[in-house]
Amino acid sequence: MVKKYKIILFACAIILVCNFVAKIYFVNQQSTRIIILQKVVAAARGGRYIKPIKPALAEKPLENDLQKILKKIPEEFLFTDYAAKIRLLIDKNKLSVENSLVFVPEKIKREDVLNYSTRIRVKGDYGKLKSLLSDFQNLPGLVLIDSVEMTRLKEYPDVIQMNLHLFVYFKRGKA
Repeated sequence: MVKKYKIILFACAIILVCNFVAKIYFVNQQSTRIIILQKVVAAARGGRYIKPIKPALAEKPLENDLQKILKKIPEEFLFTDYAAKIRLLIDKNKLSVENSLVFVPEKIKREDVLNYSTRIRVKGDYGKLKSLLSDFQNLPGLVLIDSVEMTRLKEYPDVIQMNLHLFVYFKRGKA
């Protein structure tokens, strides 16, 4: 009978030691990581800049991501075709447009990239509006949907009006 208790006590001691080791190695590391991330978030909210712990490693992935994004941006000479594609997508989804598509050039920090914005107001049923948004996302290149506002019209309950703020990016032509 004493042997059975020794085996049970030995098993409990092993489990206790394993739990203690797991707490030291896993939980404490996670707690330290959470504290570091909380400091970074607090600094970002306060508008302060925190220098990365390993700046050499932090710059390479950012540059690689930027290069990947730049590869997706179409060339400038395709702008008129691009604007026509946007209008064709609206017509394909049989939506009525309240304003003309006017693309306004926006200032951007990079000299090799052009940025145009437009505001689109269309009316139609929800399924067609949803399809239009999906079509915009599937356009080649880089399209940023900045804001979408949908409102049900009081006079026509089946019709929804969507206000869309869209940004389109192009590479500057080599001159």
